[in-house]
Amino acid sequence: MTRKQAKQKECADSYATALSHLTRAAARRAEDVGTGAGLERRTQVAKEELPQWLLDLADAEHSLAVATGHCSAAVRQQMAGALGDLTAIVREITRSHGGVPVPPSGVNVIARLWSVQELVAQCAIHDLGGSV
Repeated sequence: MTRKQAKQKECADSYATALSHLTRAAARRAEDVGTGAGLERRTQVAKEELPQWLLDLADAEHSLAVATGHCSAAVRQQMAGALGDLTAIVREITRSHGGVPVPPSGVNVIARLWSVQELVAQCAIHDLGGSV
């Protein structure tokens, strides 16, 4: 294997790991829980699944940081933005003990995680072409 092939394999592996962890975190079952007349709606993961979900998010954050280090200069800013978005999501979750307030836009945390996953997938396709 040439050095170029090894570098491309390392890049592909880091993207695959990041996408796997992001998908697992985003696909974790969640439900919107409202109080009163639907005010203060929150997205929550079942309490028994919360520890695993937090591990999924930590794995996603770490693997996305690694993938950002391996990506091309052409997508590095997008990858750094995705990492920043994921970090913000994780901070919100850890501050709210597993429930994340739905922002005024109405987008819940699961939808936000899927958006990060989609952006990373687009960057992988750009960097790796048809090998994704």
